[in-house]
Amino acid sequence: MADDGDNTTLAWLASPPGKGGIAIIILAGPDAEAIFGRIFKSAGRTGRENAGKENPTGSGLLLGEIFDGNDLIDQAVVCRPSENVVEVNIHGGPVVAARTLQLLAAGGAKVADHPPQNLAGALTQSYDEWRNPAIGGEMLAEINNAQSSHALACLCGQWSGGLSRLARQAISAMEGLAANSPTAGAGELAEKLEKAAAHLAKMRLLLKSPEVVLAGAPNSGKSTLANLLVGRPVSIVHHAPGTTRDWVRQQAVLDGVPIYLTDTAGIWDASDGTWSAVEKQAVRRAHERIAQADLVLLLHSADSPADAVQNALKADHCKNILRVRTKSDLHAPPAGCDLAVSAVTGTGIESLKKRSVAALGLANMNPAEPMAFTGRQANLLLRAAKSIRANRPDRARGYLAQLLEG
Repeated sequence: MADDGDNTTLAWLASPPGKGGIAIIILAGPDAEAIFGRIFKSAGRTGRENAGKENPTGSGLLLGEIFDGNDLIDQAVVCRPSENVVEVNIHGGPVVAARTLQLLAAGGAKVADHPPQNLAGALTQSYDEWRNPAIGGEMLAEINNAQSSHALACLCGQWSGGLSRLARQAISAMEGLAANSPTAGAGELAEKLEKAAAHLAKMRLLLKSPEVVLAGAPNSGKSTLANLLVGRPVSIVHHAPGTTRDWVRQQAVLDGVPIYLTDTAGIWDASDGTWSAVEKQAVRRAHERIAQADLVLLLHSADSPADAVQNALKADHCKNILRVRTKSDLHAPPAGCDLAVSAVTGTGIESLKKRSVAALGLANMNPAEPMAFTGRQANLLLRAAKSIRANRPDRARGYLAQLLEG
């Protein structure tokens, strides 16, 4: 299971870090049952009549309790997806999860920061009908990066359907075909594989959570809009220009897509030398965030014109910019702006979310559509497509089998 030998038993947190409803810990390796059995007492499948007895083996869900000696740590629901693999579901507090991992480490497990690359084999027995353990292992390695239900659905859909189903259907379509023989519908099948590979960039952006930067002149409403989109006060709002002196970065979800939203200091033209040292530093940091943004929302209002900011953004070579007129409840938006919003009344906010997601290229993603989410997957899909076009179904089947099974 581990890079340093097959005899190592690993434990890792499979759910996202931080507080949550539950925390999931995976224990995998030859000693998984023995290590976990030292700290877990089962209450059985129907009640607590077996409490205090040794942990029974076998599949199914078990309710029980985790102990550190005689000290009760937490209740747990446990299942065994395959041989030598134990999945532990506990309450989602980080202290409980850390304590459980410490107990497993004391029992002989090696605690890892992420799933091992060769975890795929652990999925083979339970899900043999899909025969896609390689995609399953890659899914588990990426699952902590899925920061919204939509991102999670797009990722998990490739294991339970999507990419896995496409590869299996392609293999079936080529069963019994001789090498170098013309394949009916070969071009269409190759196009489907190439399309799935082309989705790699989109899936990587979705899973890394793109950065959306709010830029604009002082007092253009950046901080007010940031607080509204995040859903809680994260930036100080004041009528005096220049209140934000450094960038503030928080997670948000726009129309189902997780993003990092960055509020920056106001940018303006100080050719007259009126900038203080602190203001220069604040503007410099704002430009740094703008330069590496996946999308810039350029805000301006009637009382904070954007001409100087637009000139500054040209120097940053920003290409993906959405121009937003703020404070539409106070001033009618002029012709030519992309959209107008009011963070006070909520006017235009839903449209802003949808337009932002569209500008990122992440609109209307169907979780059931085949989409590569690792470079390995995209490479094998393209190789299989090339082999199909060359009338080499034997090679194509090999690449697709490797895609599924590793």
